[in-house]
Amino acid sequence: MKYIGPFLRINSMTPENISNQLLYFSRESLKHIALNSRCGITTSLKDLKIKSTPNTDINIFKENSPLLCVYKKAHDKIIKGKYGPYWDDSSFKKELTVSGNVYMTLSLLKLADYYYQFEKLDKNLYSLGVLYSHMAKAQLDFYLKYLRNDDGMFVNKKYTGSNGSNLAFEIKDDKYKVSDQCMLMAAYYKYSIDPNAHDAEQFKSFSKDILNMFTTYKDELYELPSEEMYKFIMGLNIYYEASRDTNAELLLIDLMDWAIDDFYTQENSHSNDISEYSLLLINIDMFNKNMNSEFFLKEKELLLEKLSLSYDDNIGIFIKKQDKKEISYYGEDFVSYIAAIYSFKDDLKISNKIVNVYRKGLISSGIIGSWPDPPALNNLERYRDFTQKSEDLISEDNFKQNSIPTPEASSIAPIFYKSVKFKTKKYQFTDIKNSFNADNSIYPIFLCLFCLN
Repeated sequence: MKYIGPFLRINSMTPENISNQLLYFSRESLKHIALNSRCGITTSLKDLKIKSTPNTDINIFKENSPLLCVYKKAHDKIIKGKYGPYWDDSSFKKELTVSGNVYMTLSLLKLADYYYQFEKLDKNLYSLGVLYSHMAKAQLDFYLKYLRNDDGMFVNKKYTGSNGSNLAFEIKDDKYKVSDQCMLMAAYYKYSIDPNAHDAEQFKSFSKDILNMFTTYKDELYELPSEEMYKFIMGLNIYYEASRDTNAELLLIDLMDWAIDDFYTQENSHSNDISEYSLLLINIDMFNKNMNSEFFLKEKELLLEKLSLSYDDNIGIFIKKQDKKEISYYGEDFVSYIAAIYSFKDDLKISNKIVNVYRKGLISSGIIGSWPDPPALNNLERYRDFTQKSEDLISEDNFKQNSIPTPEASSIAPIFYKSVKFKTKKYQFTDIKNSFNADNSIYPIFLCLFCLN
């Protein structure tokens, strides 16, 4: 009977359970990274200048170490200290990637919106949202000061200072991603409309300056590689959702039309390119939500067909384009695939694909280090509409993944690992890159929060 119980629970999993689990894991993983890891330049509650109000209690975070930025790499081990868990700083690769940092900041802003729901319901949860808002501002200020090159573009940097010295950085790579600049445009604007924003007009104005640059040099955007273009469009979707800016709308419509034309033009050349198909399908859903419309329905079906063709019924996961005996999978591969087909979840075949890719890919691959315990029964997050009524209790399987140990039991951080390999002949996952990588560990969190929510 010990076997039958878990077996039945696993097979009763639904796409809704999966979405809820991923959203919960993403909230807790980001909280651990941003407040506990110390994997980056940290700040203090005092420097964040958070004002006390009747609805906030910032002192509950006095033992945390809020990040101003996140380093590129670290080991996954948790060290248990006097003031809570943290990571081994000797393992840190003290480089700053724009991608990893902007995904962190956008995710904090998204979660601030989530925790604002608790303003009059739970002081601790609401305070977390306020903390995230202030952290986002401090991070955006930090990027302005330290992550730009002489042309004003945000680029990857390397920390060259030492403990106790003034902050010092050098350019690691003067090349920049256009999609990163777009994501930062979205982050600066999204912060400007945050209820707890300070210097809102300055942030909004700076964000619009970036948009003006894109509209001025629009023709150069058409030269972007497909995946870079799709990430750019995703950033523009986020910006437009926040701003409803007319110029952004015109650019978004234009680029979506271009992306669809490019899909047809390049259809044969990037066959079975799962990441590109997934991103384009996600963008169509985001675009339609923004425009309150149902455009590109034919293309949605074609993309769904492409993604379905990559799915192997025998092993329960999708097979990426490959020319080797081993295929590298990243957390974002699984998350973007699930997010892309999630709107079709009412179709039983698609529902089964979502469940199998989640169980046999994301979970069984070992690409997640540890999984936090579900919220306690006295936590409002455990109840529908936050009622705390027993009849509204949300079952544990909407939070917890039982097959993965907790951070407390394993001393492993609750993170998406960098990658894992799949042996095509043996049909098994192997060679897990069990380390934190800012780009690969935070991007899946960002996708969960913005594309599954």
